[in-house]
Amino acid sequence: MAIVYMGITACLSLFFSFIHDSGFQLVLWSLLPGAVLGLTLLVLERSLSCLKAVLLPGMGGLLTAFMLFFLHVIGYLALSSLLVTYPLGFVMQELWETRSLAGEYSLFAVNFFIVLAIVSWYRNIRTNPCKCI
Repeated sequence: MAIVYMGITACLSLFFSFIHDSGFQLVLWSLLPGAVLGLTLLVLERSLSCLKAVLLPGMGGLLTAFMLFFLHVIGYLALSSLLVTYPLGFVMQELWETRSLAGEYSLFAVNFFIVLAIVSWYRNIRTNPCKCI
């Protein structure tokens, strides 16, 4: 999972660099935060799958899916902001002195990670709950 998210953040940074004509060194700077994000999201998804197993019998499918949707979106946005967007934004502002580009990257990444959160939520809802308790 870490390798997948390292590739996802590298592709995100490559696409951003291509659109905004910025340097491609952003791709190299995004590899380590992408790997750390992949590991933490693996723990988050496993925890949410266990939460689904606990909530499903007592609350029903619809309310559990509704709650898991917001937990996925908020969890993905919080972790991606803390582990990828803020460190890369700091590097862009302090080392490269491109404040406007850092703000545009933050907005670009948030939109991308919302889509990833929805895909992850849909995958979590479609699978059987784990018996991790």
